[in-house]
Amino acid sequence: MENRKYHVLVIEDNPGDFLLIQDFLEEEFGEVHISRAECFKSARALFHQISGLDIILLDLSLPDSSGETLVNDVLKLAGTVPLIVLTGFADKEFSVKSLSMGVSDYLLKDELTSSSLFKSVLYSIERKAISNKLEHSEQRYKDIFRLSPQPMFLCEKGSEKLLSVNEAALRKYGFSLGEFLSMRLKDLETDDFSSEIVDSEYKGVSGHKTKGGETIFVEVQSNSVFFDEEEAVLIIASDITDRMNYINKIEQQNRKLSDIAWIQSHILRAPLVRMMGLIEMMEEEYKIEDDQKDIILNLKSSCHELDGIIRDILKKADRIKTSQNI
Repeated sequence: MENRKYHVLVIEDNPGDFLLIQDFLEEEFGEVHISRAECFKSARALFHQISGLDIILLDLSLPDSSGETLVNDVLKLAGTVPLIVLTGFADKEFSVKSLSMGVSDYLLKDELTSSSLFKSVLYSIERKAISNKLEHSEQRYKDIFRLSPQPMFLCEKGSEKLLSVNEAALRKYGFSLGEFLSMRLKDLETDDFSSEIVDSEYKGVSGHKTKGGETIFVEVQSNSVFFDEEEAVLIIASDITDRMNYINKIEQQNRKLSDIAWIQSHILRAPLVRMMGLIEMMEEEYKIEDDQKDIILNLKSSCHELDGIIRDILKKADRIKTSQNI
């Protein structure tokens, strides 16, 4: 047993039963802090005065309350502290019901031993600690979903019926929660720009419609999760409308520049070809003096150099056109 001092609250009106429980606890746990209340009213007052409580042992029949009402009231009081019910009645039906209500264990006083009480206390504390951690973790994930700045959707796997949406989705799309829950994911998508989420792991771009009729582009990412103990798909929709518009604007500018380069290069090449033709004609039909040959050679070299520059421009324009058509 771990070396720690447990704090136990025993809610028991019978002095004999309390002494027996006290003996059992001290026998097994050694040093243990035990607080006692003889009725629910005093238990409620005592509960707000003590701190660091590990477990509550509750007699099912008290002077001011009993049965299901008592269990419900003490569970509300206990919060995250585990509760073990002790009773002298072998009511199996209620024992099962009390466990479903949130009681950690149900023990009969006539069958109680120091060993059985010891095991029940330790197991109940450990189970409750694990349960509290799971509830805390679940709440954290719910908060992450609810408060995420990115629109998120939970939908049924297969049908894509929306099961839940977060606050960011409500703000971004303008639909109410009730409107969302009557829709499928496909209802948000534009006819000419939709995604195919056929499994639980998908990433792609889709066009979505807002309630106001605006089309936004979203990067959709999905993963398999469990929602209310059923398999579902979590979808994150990141708005990339500005990015898509910027890319489209750049592509339009590139197309314009490509067209300008293509047209202007052909226009510029026509007089260049004529100049090259005139130089060749001069060489063939006219007698070129020696002191003029260097001038002709430089003219021819400059024309060929300019022709090469124009050809490079045309090749680059061709590559831009090809990449835009792919």
